[in-house]
Amino acid sequence: MLKILLILLVFLALLEGCTPVSRDPNVSAMPAASDTPASDPQIPVTGGDSTTLGEVQIDSLAIQVSDSFPPHYQLEVKGSLPSSCHQLRTGVEMPAMQSEIHVQIYSEYDPYVVCTQAAKPFDASIPLGGYVRGSYTVFVNEKEVGKITP
Repeated sequence: MLKILLILLVFLALLEGCTPVSRDPNVSAMPAASDTPASDPQIPVTGGDSTTLGEVQIDSLAIQVSDSFPPHYQLEVKGSLPSSCHQLRTGVEMPAMQSEIHVQIYSEYDPYVVCTQAAKPFDASIPLGGYVRGSYTVFVNEKEVGKITP
């Protein structure tokens, strides 16, 4: 009897290894079609309460200007995400009285989904808006990266 119980426990342990990892019974390890992250880095992932914010590795930043009037500016960013589960996300706070443009670059991921732990490179273009006059300082993740002077 003990031998059968032991075999049954081993079988259940092996079977458990084949199921998706989820520590929360309300969270599915496989996202539904509507929960698939958008490719636009300015749209947050809609994964529910299990989504966690993560870091990104930024390798290069450059402010580009268009030939239009008023000139429109973009922040060109190259870097890498920690894993294939991380999705690039950005947020841009337009200038107020201080003439500062604050950009946040981060990642979102579901910590309950198993992923390949290899860096995933990205190349993103973040619109900063169009400006006619003034001088604006651009900050990325609270660090000054340059100025815009139309």
